[in-house]
Amino acid sequence: MPRGGLGGYEPLHLRSPLSPSFPASPSSPSSPPSPSFDFGASDARDSSLRETPTLPVALLHVARRFSLPALALLGLAGLTSLTLVAGPRPLAAGLNFLGLAAPVALETCRRVQPGEQCYKDVVWAMKLGIYEHPEWYPGLTTQSTFEDFQASRALQEHGCPAKPCLGPGQPCLVVPQIAQTAVETPPCETYQFGTDCYFRVMWVMRTGLWTNPEWYQGLDMWSSFEDIQHHLMQKHEVCAKEPCPAVRNPFPRMPSMSTNAACNSLIPVQALGLPDIWPLAEGIQEKCFDEMHAVRQQGEQKKESWLVEEDKKLMKGRNWCWVGFKEFGCHRTWSDHLTWKEMQALAVKSEVTVPMDFRPVQIPELCDKRENGAPIDWTPEELARSKDWFDKFVSVYVLSLATSARRPKAQQCLQGDGINFTFVDGIDLRQPGALFNAQNEGFVPLDFNFERAQAKAYTEGQNMGGAGSIMGTVGCAAAHFKAQRSELGKPPEMRRPITLIFEDDVCPEKDFIQRLWSLVVEELPCDWDAVSLYSRCPFGRCVSERLTRVQPDTNEPMWRCRHGVNWGFQGMLYRTENIERIQKIWQ
Repeated sequence: MPRGGLGGYEPLHLRSPLSPSFPASPSSPSSPPSPSFDFGASDARDSSLRETPTLPVALLHVARRFSLPALALLGLAGLTSLTLVAGPRPLAAGLNFLGLAAPVALETCRRVQPGEQCYKDVVWAMKLGIYEHPEWYPGLTTQSTFEDFQASRALQEHGCPAKPCLGPGQPCLVVPQIAQTAVETPPCETYQFGTDCYFRVMWVMRTGLWTNPEWYQGLDMWSSFEDIQHHLMQKHEVCAKEPCPAVRNPFPRMPSMSTNAACNSLIPVQALGLPDIWPLAEGIQEKCFDEMHAVRQQGEQKKESWLVEEDKKLMKGRNWCWVGFKEFGCHRTWSDHLTWKEMQALAVKSEVTVPMDFRPVQIPELCDKRENGAPIDWTPEELARSKDWFDKFVSVYVLSLATSARRPKAQQCLQGDGINFTFVDGIDLRQPGALFNAQNEGFVPLDFNFERAQAKAYTEGQNMGGAGSIMGTVGCAAAHFKAQRSELGKPPEMRRPITLIFEDDVCPEKDFIQRLWSLVVEELPCDWDAVSLYSRCPFGRCVSERLTRVQPDTNEPMWRCRHGVNWGFQGMLYRTENIERIQKIWQ
């Protein structure tokens, strides 16, 4: 089965958006700061918020934006200017090719390096300053390059060299701007959500490469969206244009100074404040419900009735516009890696919610962005350090039924990534005596009444009648408990501080080890218990470019367990020393 989850969910693919951490905001708003990286300050924006009670399980989700098709939003539509940075020898050839007659001046320049104060200032400006005080950086945007920031007046005033280049001591070349007509670029388009090519590429990625790999010679399960689009274009299959070059992750990475292998010990614990609430008038919510209840033709498509009138009485306390937002924006686009803003636009188009401001993830400009998941160019040193860290500190288990046909593919994926792992047999509650055995082994509470739980799931208020038996859900949860305890079964001195559990239909990215290492040592605060590496419909607060802190969705009533957000158990990271405490809470 393709990249996906157990229980019949849409096929999925772990793509953790990775980019660097950054310090807390400066205390003085009056001028560009000279930031330091002691990570000792608290976020000034949080100081006015009331604290919520500490949750018993600190669950963090990896921000779910990935380097998939809509990265075309960042792609170049046409070359409007070109700056060459080169040494003296290739200079003449470049100018002859471009047909430039203007004189060229060479002067010394250098790109600042990690460890220098200017490097820290540039990183701070890129990661935080430009968002909180864009007026300090005239002419720059959140998409400006490291070199653009280094050369800016704001950073020059703090001692940064004004002439950045590719490396220390290299000469820099300043070339006049070239008109767009002087350089011809072939047309390209990385197709986006909603186009036939996009849906075909996603089908190939999630299904075709798994079920019929012989149809796609030259591709494999790690092929990028752009690789697959190029292949389909060459075969004249749906896609008419070449994809644009994949956007690379522009964020420089600071060397981690953490003293803890399981987190960044320099990140202070933050007070999150209250989760976001969407207060809407009763009349507006009535309209949202009526639209979801309606059955009518929309062009050639029939709009189904998703709710019945009785639901309004049985499901009191629900925000119907939020229900429509989630269902038609996120739940039905499970694998498409959309931002909440894009998902709301889809739901509004379906007329099941309203275009009024609501932020399921607070500070979305920080982590609800696809570019945070763009490909990263890892250095040889980072490749070696990350592999050494992974092998020393992370134990990997793959949850799979003993009879599963997916095991060979899971093995191929993980071995291809250089990941050593152990299979853990799942729990199939369809087998006679399986529930009794699971209860005796402690994977299911002894007082759990399956019949009563099934009857509750079938009630109208829970709206799970179409899902059939909950046996698969209970078995999956019990199997995760079993996998979690696999590491605890070792002698204490043999346990690794981090336990990673995959389901058997997930295929991590080729550089998964590097991405996980970077995430943990750069961005993960030390008060964490569990991290979902494939978060769907996240709800909470961005705490870094790749992490959201989970908060309860108080727009849903407690009797529904705040259900409908923060989904995803395909890849779970656990703090090994806290697993027993987590299980007691969940059970």
